[in-house]
Formats: sequence, C-alpha cells, structure tokens
Amino acid sequence: MRQEDLPEGLEDEELEPADPNQYSGPLEWYWHFQQRPDFETDSEQLGVLSRLERLFGELAEVEARVSDLREGLAVVAGSPILWVTILLFSLTNITLAAPFAVALPFLVKDHLHGDVRTLGLLYAVFPIGYVLGGLWMGRYPRLRWRGLVSYGGAIVAGLGLAVLGANVPLAVILLAALINGAALEVFGLIWTNILQTVVPGDKLGRVASFDMLGSFMLLPIGYGLTGWATEALGPALVFIAGGLLTALITALGLLHPAVRRFD
Repeated sequence: MRQEDLPEGLEDEELEPADPNQYSGPLEWYWHFQQRPDFETDSEQLGVLSRLERLFGELAEVEARVSDLREGLAVVAGSPILWVTILLFSLTNITLAAPFAVALPFLVKDHLHGDVRTLGLLYAVFPIGYVLGGLWMGRYPRLRWRGLVSYGGAIVAGLGLAVLGANVPLAVILLAALINGAALEVFGLIWTNILQTVVPGDKLGRVASFDMLGSFMLLPIGYGLTGWATEALGPALVFIAGGLLTALITALGLLHPAVRRFD
C-alpha cells in the first residue's frame, strides 16, 4: 500500500504500537508477505492494519444481520399461512385501523349527530369486545381450524366496521362495535398462536419483525387517504367501504388451500 493511497489525515492521527502477533487470517498474511517500504515506521503500517481489522469486523457484523434477515424471510416465504397473512393484512390494517383512527369522530358528529359522550361510548365498547373475545378463546385448550377461524374473525370484524356507517340505530352500532372488537381479538390471539407454533423459536423475532413491518409500513399512507376520503366522500361511506374491503381482502386469502386447511 502506498502512502498516497491512505485516507486523508491518517498520518496525523495517533497510531497504535506495532504488534504483528495480534493479527490473524488475512491480516496475518498481509503482515508477513505484503509489507511495503512506503511506510516510514512499523507503527504506521500497524495503524493501517488495525483500521482494516476494525472495518472487517464491522462488515462481518453487517453480514450477520443480513443473514438473519434472509433466514427470517426464508421462514416466511416457506409457509403460506405466514406470507399470505402478512401480505393481505398489510392492506386490511389500513381499511380497518384508518377509519377507526381518523374518521370515527366525524362519523359521530355528522352521521350519528352525537357528541363527545357518544364518541367515548364507542371507544369504550370496542375494548369490551376485545375482553369478551379473549375470554371466549381462552375456553379452548387447543385451537382447531386456525386458518378458517382466524380469517373468519377478520371478515366478521370488517362487516362489523361497515355497519357503523349504515343508517341504523345507535344500539345496533354499539353492538357492531362490540362484535368488531371481539372478532379482532379472536384473529389476534390465533395469529399469535400460529407464529409461536409454526416459526422455530430461534427465528421468531425475525419473523415477528417482518410481521410488524407489514402491519404498520402502509398505515401513514392509509391515514392520509382516509382523511382525504372522509372530507370528499363523508365518514359513513368511509366506514362502509373500509369494512367491505376488509372482508373482501381477507376472503381472498381463503382461496389459498394451505390457508383454508390450516389446522
């Protein structure tokens, strides 16, 4: 290596003392066979080698992390119940979560002609549904037909969301919100069970990372589109369209036999 090939300013930095025994592998080969007279001192050359070794260590760490991601992706790609669900629910998370987060206050004001008490009541009913769904699922020591039941729960949740935009009494809307929460909890619990039983324990964190990425990466776009649609089309239509799209997209997943027959 020539002096002019070194990074700018390297000769002005403090260099580590020469100790060729601290190197191994390619660096040891370099030390014994590639010494060049361009360096004025051994310490100068050892400083370059030390920096190279640190660089190789950083590259090895990056390579290890990329390898982890590839292994997680291979697990997802090798299981239809995983990749189909992650792909489809990256879309249904928009059609479900965005109307609830963005358009619900406008639905209460413009469609239900309610006030903040009505909004608070709806916000309270959804989690009550979660609790009831969790208690119901907890009755079963073993979950059967997990593909059909979980996707069925998501379809029911979508239909319940659509009812919120319909021209029905408040009592019906509250019931639909309760069912929506219970159905979402059924899906969520079964999906957690699927991840824990299908994915090897040493790769669970990597697969869960892909699941979280798929769940949330499109939400900002969904929130923005929902805000525009609420202004342009009205909150009731946003809920109806979001709920029906959720049910339709989820039903498409059941066309895959591996999902439909997953026990």
